[in-house]
Amino acid sequence: MLSRREIRLALATDVHYADADPKGTRHYRESLGKMEEMARVLGPRRPHLAVHLGDLVDAEASTSHSVAQGYLKAIDGVFSQVARRRVYVLGNHCVAAGTKQDFLRTVRQSRAFFSRDIGGWHLVVLDACYRSDGLGYEPGKFVWTDSDIPVAQREWLAADLQKTTLPTIVFCHQRLDLRPTSPFVVRSAGEVRKILEASGKVKAVFMGHSHKNELKVIQGVPYATLAAMVEGCGAVSSGYSLLTLSEGGGLKMEGFRWHAWHPLATR
Repeated sequence: MLSRREIRLALATDVHYADADPKGTRHYRESLGKMEEMARVLGPRRPHLAVHLGDLVDAEASTSHSVAQGYLKAIDGVFSQVARRRVYVLGNHCVAAGTKQDFLRTVRQSRAFFSRDIGGWHLVVLDACYRSDGLGYEPGKFVWTDSDIPVAQREWLAADLQKTTLPTIVFCHQRLDLRPTSPFVVRSAGEVRKILEASGKVKAVFMGHSHKNELKVIQGVPYATLAAMVEGCGAVSSGYSLLTLSEGGGLKMEGFRWHAWHPLATR
């Protein structure tokens, strides 16, 4: 049983690792070294859990399954050095060249959306890799701008939050805090936010997907988007964080490397 005094979570998002040449601001191969630095820096801090917020690899529908699996095994081998226990949020690139089950099997995670308790906190992982018609993402059968959390998962979320008595953190790859016209937003984001607000238990929501640091507070719930590790050339351009959860619902976030600083760190 973990102490309720302090829980440390290592956070990263949008690593987009691939053995591929850079495109624009994305330096795919460098993500391996950036993740190695994260393991060297945060590993000694002994995080209780490492959370990746989606797009761990960069693959398209044209990428062969074996190549995409090679990317995933390589980067996950380094990510596993950050913490013994890990959580993986599905991103659109995670399922572009393979099924959700392919990804989950490789990282040894049984479900795409679920909840768990750790040291007096409740953690919720959401899966927004669904089309707005309710079908789950499959290789070649989705576009990244069409993202949703279907009714059945929203009903599960409401029931899950009703059952817990603990302060809660929510993780999702796609954005829950933007207008319906944004290409980065979950189409049912408004309905999801109402569930989170009604619970009165959600202390923060952490997301990735749009590759930049941003903080919005909506109806008292902070929505924190974290910068992508893949963006920029050189180690200085990386980004990862250590989130400390304290007894009683307090949280503190430390950012590492220049674009990892986040306004939530001031809360």
